[in-house]
Amino acid sequence: MLLGPSHFSFLEQCALSSFSAYQTPLGPLAVDTDVISKLSKVKAFRTLHAKEEITEHSLEMHTPVIKQIFKEKSVKIVPILVG
Repeated sequence: MLLGPSHFSFLEQCALSSFSAYQTPLGPLAVDTDVISKLSKVKAFRTLHAKEEITEHSLEMHTPVIKQIFKEKSVKIVPILVG
């Protein structure tokens, strides 16, 4: 789980990623779409629109570090914006 504050969108609940991967300078970092799908059924979450997610930087700034730490291991993230 990767939590980050929302800087550009007003959120009354938490918001889930609409992407299947985040691109980093070290290569793509997979999003756990199975977990996202399950969480999206809970009223406390909504899904981000692509435009909202592209303008937000609080989650993506951590992805190169995660990619570097786990290198060859298959790791998936669950990015969540918090209002």
